[in-house]
Amino acid sequence: MNQNSTISSKLVLHHVGGRAGSICFPIPEKFETDIINVLYEADASCIEQIKTRWSQHRAQTEVYPYCLSDKVGHCEFHLNYDPYTSSIYSFNEKFKDYYYPYPGLGMDYVLGDSCQAVQTLTLDTTTLDTIIAEGKVVAPNFLSLDTQGSELNILKGAQKCLEDHVSALFIEVEFHSIYKNQPLFHDLCAFLNPLGFELVDLNLFERYPLRGKWGIRGEGLPTEGEALFFKAPEAIKSLSKGERALQLNKLAFIALMFNRFEYMQLCMNDPGFQKLENQNHYLQLISDIEQVLKQLPERPFPIFSDKFSVEASKARFENATSTPLENATSTPRSLKGRLRQIARKSKLLTRCWIFLRRSYYSIKIRKTVSSFEQLLIDNQLNHQYEVIVKNRIIDTLPPIYKKKV
Repeated sequence: MNQNSTISSKLVLHHVGGRAGSICFPIPEKFETDIINVLYEADASCIEQIKTRWSQHRAQTEVYPYCLSDKVGHCEFHLNYDPYTSSIYSFNEKFKDYYYPYPGLGMDYVLGDSCQAVQTLTLDTTTLDTIIAEGKVVAPNFLSLDTQGSELNILKGAQKCLEDHVSALFIEVEFHSIYKNQPLFHDLCAFLNPLGFELVDLNLFERYPLRGKWGIRGEGLPTEGEALFFKAPEAIKSLSKGERALQLNKLAFIALMFNRFEYMQLCMNDPGFQKLENQNHYLQLISDIEQVLKQLPERPFPIFSDKFSVEASKARFENATSTPLENATSTPRSLKGRLRQIARKSKLLTRCWIFLRRSYYSIKIRKTVSSFEQLLIDNQLNHQYEVIVKNRIIDTLPPIYKKKV
């Protein structure tokens, strides 16, 4: 495939471990034609199902039966009872009793049961850098990995790609060796941090170490999760000024899709960022947002040093029973203040009061729409809009209504 200017201006997503056609990037319907979507699945029997799944969408989609790793060669691939758990690593029997409840199917998901190998295949392996150099695929801007322990192997085989093209990563990570000798989360961070990638989000998944007695299930252990990494804007180094600007625009859009609006602004504040004239909808949106942001005011709130002098800050720890802020509000003089103090003595009354006041502010704030929010609405980015409104409500609430009861 030739990487001409039209294709390279599109947002290129690669997902490794694409069984059933699942990916990790939220593609809004309006922007589907701006996307090149590349999926890899080592189990070749799944390829047709993946193609059928994506034939219903307008995004340009390519599916490959490649087993990606850190080198060109061969490996053993363990096809497990639950194929979603299949891996080049064998299951670690130490975790055979670990489980989590699966209410949707009315069962417990026990690792020793679902991760048992039913077939072992010998597969050819290749690297992402190799197939990009051979011109088989367009290099990704967003790379997601869900390969049951082999994520670091794949990243090592994609180092040039990570340095030159990838701006964001979404990776399944483990904190315990569910598979024998697999790399863990800290190993991934040690590899990615020198390349300029920083952790943006981490969702933890819990499992229980055994199926205990009925009726006393407690908190589980964080065994795995999903980690989102962005490349710091200053770490984006491309061959030309135009390429760097394009990568910054792409990262800004990726940050927008994951509700990291401040990171989007970091990209726009970078000296290498510039408005790009292009037919792609997502680049036009980023250009529109950049113009809107110039018109929005700065956050109006004071910072800590505006509120406290050095002496006042130290004084907070001299009285064991109160803080300066509590002293300032402990003797309300107005009728409204006295009623509020009475309400505090009853948790039920306090909850009702806070609910009513939060509802009032929510209705009041939703009556107004900022220029940025209007852009989100116009582009059918409803989830992003809701995140913005929720935080605007929180920012607008007086401090007393933000407190948890």
